[in-house]
Amino acid sequence: MFPLNQSGELSFQLPDAGDQKQQQDLVILEDIAQVRGIIPSKNTGKGFGGCGGSKSSGDSRNNHGDNNKKKMIHRDIERQRRQEMANLFSSLRSVLPLEYIKGKRSMCDNISAAVNYVNHLQSSIKELEHKRDELRSSRGHEEEGRSDSVSIHPCRGGLEIEISAGCREDGFALSRVLKAIDGGGAVHVVSCVSHKVNHRLFHKICCEVNDMESIDLAQLQRRLTDLVCPNAI
Repeated sequence: MFPLNQSGELSFQLPDAGDQKQQQDLVILEDIAQVRGIIPSKNTGKGFGGCGGSKSSGDSRNNHGDNNKKKMIHRDIERQRRQEMANLFSSLRSVLPLEYIKGKRSMCDNISAAVNYVNHLQSSIKELEHKRDELRSSRGHEEEGRSDSVSIHPCRGGLEIEISAGCREDGFALSRVLKAIDGGGAVHVVSCVSHKVNHRLFHKICCEVNDMESIDLAQLQRRLTDLVCPNAI
């Protein structure tokens, strides 16, 4: 508004030069304060001195450092994994026969060759197990079909009697055989050794004879055979 003087006339009042200078100084001070962060910036609208911008910059640097650290750890783990795979692959190649890996360089080809080799070994093992079972079965039948026997051999100072018999429930009694040998008085049993092989019993009886000419070996053979092999013809 334009003020009226005492006479009621409209008057114009020019601002003082000192006031203009003071206002300009205030504007300059306000700009400096905004730059230094003393008062809030009109543009950003954030706290004093753009502290939010400084914090965001620090968080960004921290996040960038964390990402770099994670990348380094990931690279180390991946490098270690590749080294372990290379060692395992080298060990695998070392146990494979040359004919399975000849001309094959890639890892996939060598793994396929290893699978084929394992399958071949499994087939060979099954075949050998089948042959083993057949041999055991045939040997068992042979032992079962073998007839019992008694053999007498003169030796220095006496006789050596060998008895071979199958392991049966109705088998002979060894005590009866020893009694039959020693019953005549001319032959004395010194030792008896027995062992079992493939479902058969073997007895080796050593005897002492005072007068060899008084012993009828054929008759002793028949007597022992009747005890060991009662069904023999």
